[in-house]
Amino acid sequence: MTRLAASEPMRWPGGALVAGIAASVALTALLGLLMLPVRAHLGTATSGMVLVIPVVVGVSLGGWVAGVVAVAVGFLAYDFFFIRPYTTLAVSSYTDWITLAVYAAVMLVVARVVFALQQTRAQARRQADDTSQLLEVSDLLIGDKALGELLGGPAFGPCRWPPPSGPSACCCSRGRPCPPPSSGC
Repeated sequence: MTRLAASEPMRWPGGALVAGIAASVALTALLGLLMLPVRAHLGTATSGMVLVIPVVVGVSLGGWVAGVVAVAVGFLAYDFFFIRPYTTLAVSSYTDWITLAVYAAVMLVVARVVFALQQTRAQARRQADDTSQLLEVSDLLIGDKALGELLGGPAFGPCRWPPPSGPSACCCSRGRPCPPPSSGC
C-alpha cells in the first residue's frame, strides 16, 4: 500500500505526462528557433546534439511515454529545420538518413536510461520508507527494555529440562528445540 507523505501534494495522475510532453515540445521549439538563424554555421551533428536536451527534460518530467514523444518531435524538427532540403520532411542523402536514424536510436536509449534511473530512485525511496517503518515498529516493541531483559528470553536463555510446557516451548541459545537432558546444551 502506498501512502502520500504529509508534505507531498496530491497530483493529477496524467499531470506529469502532460508536463513532460509540453516541456519537451516547448523546449524543442525554443531551441530550434534559437539555432535557426545560425544553422548554416552549426552543422547537422551540432543541431542534433542540442536537440538531446528536450528529450532528457521530457522523460525526466513525464516518464517514458513523454520521452518517446520528445524523440518523435525532435526527429521531426531536426529533419524539417536542420537537414537539407529545409522546411520539408524529404531527406536528400543517405548520410542524412543515417544521421536521423542515429539520432532516434540514441535518443530512445537516453530516454530509457533516464526512465530506469527514475524507477530505481523511486524503488530506493520506497525501500527507505519500509526500512524506516520497520525501525519504528522495532522501537515500539523494544521500548525502554534493558539489553539483559531482551536477551533473557527463551531464544537466548539457557535450556531447562523438562521445559515448562512441553519440549517445543524451550529453545537453546541457537534457536533450536531443547535436546534431551543427557545431551546438554
